[in-house]
Amino acid sequence: MNRHILTSIILLAGVIRLDAAKVSGTVLDASDKSPLPACAIAILPGQRSVQTDIDGKFVLDIPAGAYTLKASYVGFDDYTAGLKVGARDTSIVIELKPAATSSPK
Repeated sequence: MNRHILTSIILLAGVIRLDAAKVSGTVLDASDKSPLPACAIAILPGQRSVQTDIDGKFVLDIPAGAYTLKASYVGFDDYTAGLKVGARDTSIVIELKPAATSSPK
């Protein structure tokens, strides 16, 4: 019986993976193309989020569907874009623009 349960769990895990894909990417400073480490990446709706690594890279496993991807980094304008996730893995490059600063008057 335990063998049948284990087999069922393994098969179910394979089926679940068919409906999901990896979304990976790199977040760069648009002005000099340097990576932005610890940039917050969020998938909306939902509570899926991750931070970029030291090279500005991130990876998320997301079920198939339509989402909004948001990237936020202190001192830069937020990036928001629609994201359609299907059966294939997706790789993107996000370039964040430095936020405009207002000068004191």
